[in-house]
Amino acid sequence: MSDLRFMTIAEARAALERRDVSAVELTRLHLDAIAAEDARLNAFVRVTAEDALASARAADRAIAAGDRRPLLGIPVSVKDLIDQTGVVTTAGAPAEGLSPARDDAEVVRRLRAAGAVLLGKTTLHELAFGATSENPHYGPVRNPVDGSRIAGGSSGGAAAAVAAGLSYASIGTDSGGSIRIPAALCGVAGHKPTFGLVARHGVLPLAWSLDHVGPLARTAADCAVVLAAIAGAEPNDHATLPITGLAPLGDLPAPLRVGVVRDPSPWLEPDVGRRFAEATTLLRDLGATLVDVELDQLGDGLACVAIVLRVEAAAVHRERLATQPGRIGGDVRARLRAGQLLPATAYLDALRVRRRLVREVDALLERVDVLALPTTPIVAPLIGRTFEPVVPGGPNPRALLTSLTSLFNATGLPAISVPCGVDGAGLPVGLQLVGRRWEDSVVLAVAAAFEAALGRRAVD
Repeated sequence: MSDLRFMTIAEARAALERRDVSAVELTRLHLDAIAAEDARLNAFVRVTAEDALASARAADRAIAAGDRRPLLGIPVSVKDLIDQTGVVTTAGAPAEGLSPARDDAEVVRRLRAAGAVLLGKTTLHELAFGATSENPHYGPVRNPVDGSRIAGGSSGGAAAAVAAGLSYASIGTDSGGSIRIPAALCGVAGHKPTFGLVARHGVLPLAWSLDHVGPLARTAADCAVVLAAIAGAEPNDHATLPITGLAPLGDLPAPLRVGVVRDPSPWLEPDVGRRFAEATTLLRDLGATLVDVELDQLGDGLACVAIVLRVEAAAVHRERLATQPGRIGGDVRARLRAGQLLPATAYLDALRVRRRLVREVDALLERVDVLALPTTPIVAPLIGRTFEPVVPGGPNPRALLTSLTSLFNATGLPAISVPCGVDGAGLPVGLQLVGRRWEDSVVLAVAAAFEAALGRRAVD
């Protein structure tokens, strides 16, 4: 039955409807796998087995009554930055003195309404302020492909849980790449929705103007199913808009125009470059017209997000930093203090740059339907080595991991990472696809078509 853990959501729902397996059996299968395997991976901070089994029993009754909700009976997990009633939200910080959440976050409420089974809370980089998930309080999340390497972050536990077959999908957050980076490094799909598409009420903020909530799953189609369940306006999140009738997957534009970002990074590893080139060729084989584009805004986007993120995070965690600095890990504490020291003029200048970036990237997307570029210029680095320069005098992996993702947090555009192969050591490489504002279904459709074509090529 272990193969059941690696089905897509659609396959799992079909198995449930055929009565090949019950929701309780599927849930126990995942809970047993977590118990057996997570000591090695550290993907989960807390497992909510009783809640999960109660939800599974309710799902079995609903399925027997003919309920066909797409997530009914499907085991999922949520990043431990997101409130779940009766469970402490640690945000990757020490749990001592924290009280259980009184209410579900809006995204959790919507998952429950869709019939999903919540397995537990996943491990993250402390306060979601980092791209490695090397957590000083809970230990590092280990990459399921190679346990000596990071899973990426900050939603590292979410990606590891999906990749290891411990959860069909997981909800993460993304302020500078925190869904897409771990998805790329672990070899799964991760979608950052358009800013304002998914409510953040009940999610501990890192940076109010950059935070996005979105799904990680085995495929883009699975991400689309989860997104359809969690998207929509919420009165407690002023950034959300009343989007209704979101289709799980849109239709491919005809003709499809893909803007291929050439020379996206001077630090692109050779195998990452090769897999990206192969991915663009495959997009062309799907019938896409490839358009070479320059994206000089990547550097400004990274710099802009670095300032906005630090200042807003320092404001969010002002009291924590003032009263409990010794309980914050060294790398996160240093970033928060840097944010406190940045002058208001730097923040305002960054916001002005951000408005320019929005105009310029929106204009670029008038020429093409989606942009294509690598998700990260490097594959998963070794745990404990992420502060070391990749070459003498060069940047370290922590700086490189967000270098191709941050721009799309600054602009709020929908972006997904999907697997596009592996390097010579078998480590996953991610393809990033970016679309126009509110055209998440188009981005997901292109990603799903690419995944299908890649799968056919692997079979051939």
